[in-house]
Amino acid sequence: MSAVRKFLRRTGTVEGYTAGGYSHWCPAYEGMHAFAVYAPQRNGAQWLFDGNVDSPTFSPSKNIRVGPYPDDDEGKKGRTDVCHYFLRAGQIQFLGDCTHAMAGQTVPLPELPARYR
Repeated sequence: MSAVRKFLRRTGTVEGYTAGGYSHWCPAYEGMHAFAVYAPQRNGAQWLFDGNVDSPTFSPSKNIRVGPYPDDDEGKKGRTDVCHYFLRAGQIQFLGDCTHAMAGQTVPLPELPARYR
């Protein structure tokens, strides 16, 4: 196992979602994102993992869309947030359709925050 923890292996079910896979810290979203590897998510989504714990690759891309937000959600009315990326060889490649400031950038997969290690 890698000395630097960059992702967590998840088993069981978390908040109604199948968690048979891996989660990592997303520096753009400032939160965890999960790849279902061993069993599909409720919507059928599932990813392939190359098994490399130091420089992981998951495929296909991860495409997270939240929204549109309702009228009363702190000025976000109608907005949809998007975090769409590839995680290849330990690099997060944020795609151009992301709605956050890291759209179009490629960054190394960061170490997990202390509370997740």
